[in-house]
Amino acid sequence: MGLATSSATVALEAIGWGAGFAAAFAPHLPTGRVPARVVGEERGQFLLHDGGETHPAAVSGRFRYESNRDPLAYPTVGDWVVATTPIDGGKAIIHGLLPRRSAIVRRAPTDHGAGAHVLAANVDV
Repeated sequence: MGLATSSATVALEAIGWGAGFAAAFAPHLPTGRVPARVVGEERGQFLLHDGGETHPAAVSGRFRYESNRDPLAYPTVGDWVVATTPIDGGKAIIHGLLPRRSAIVRRAPTDHGAGAHVLAANVDV
């Protein structure tokens, strides 16, 4: 799904897309990747919505490596991500995270130095 059509933009707006996210995503347009919203997460596996369909997803190896340095940089429910969607029914791949508008954060449930844990992002209250 590309952002060239107004129907694609309208579909994304229905799940929270806005001008700020579009501006943050603009540098990724030439890559062929798409914006998607994280609508589910369980034990490192994700469910993404691209405005039309939901896709099971995982983070790319590079993204996993880079986000291990900062646990707050890992995707959570509500985040907008830069993804490639599957052509053959496989998993979508998360390549990047767009800047968050807001986040609900708690202290990490363990004492292993993680510090904080994002429960949800881009929550409208």
